[in-house]
Amino acid sequence: MFSAFPLARKTQKEFETAVQLDEHNFDAAQNLIEYDCTAPSVVGGGEEKAQPLIHKLLALDASQGHFAAGKCRLQKKDVTGAEAEFVKALESKPKSVDTIQEIAAYFANRGAADRVLAAADAAQTAAPEDPCGPFFLAVGWILKAERLPESEKILQNFIQAVPRRPSYPGPWSAHYWLGQLYEKQKNTAAARGEYEAALKLNAKFKKAQDALKHLGKS
Repeated sequence: MFSAFPLARKTQKEFETAVQLDEHNFDAAQNLIEYDCTAPSVVGGGEEKAQPLIHKLLALDASQGHFAAGKCRLQKKDVTGAEAEFVKALESKPKSVDTIQEIAAYFANRGAADRVLAAADAAQTAAPEDPCGPFFLAVGWILKAERLPESEKILQNFIQAVPRRPSYPGPWSAHYWLGQLYEKQKNTAAARGEYEAALKLNAKFKKAQDALKHLGKS
């Protein structure tokens, strides 16, 4: 543990330098804020250090500031506060699809369909050609058990036609949501096949593991 302390300090220093060189380097700012909100004081962390940078981000780009504040709230187990900040981030017309996607994925995991749909709308406004908007639109509809045939087409297209990129949801996630869709349609066999397909692509994908266990019990 003690041998890792110098590396942690160096990591923090590099993030700080990146932000000092370019205040619009929002990725570095987000990483620095997450470090300060996560790391103990013994390695230079502390939420009080993150707050000035969060306030600076709010002035530069409100969506980035609210997103950073939300992630910091999550580190402190303040789910209500975090979700309120994520909603404000979406309402601030974010330009970063990566930020929108992270918020959408969070609300999808919470089963908050309307929040996912709001994030999908934000993604389509920020980058109409990006496949993340339609992906989360389908997820939101599935959570609401609405427009399932259209959702199925979107997810099938995502699996078959969208190139794999680190910034996109993994294809295993698309298979998982297809499984959820088929469960809504009472098609257990098809749902099981999608969860198994997800695990073939990512054997550690816990959501698919849990879904298969649930099918086994039911």
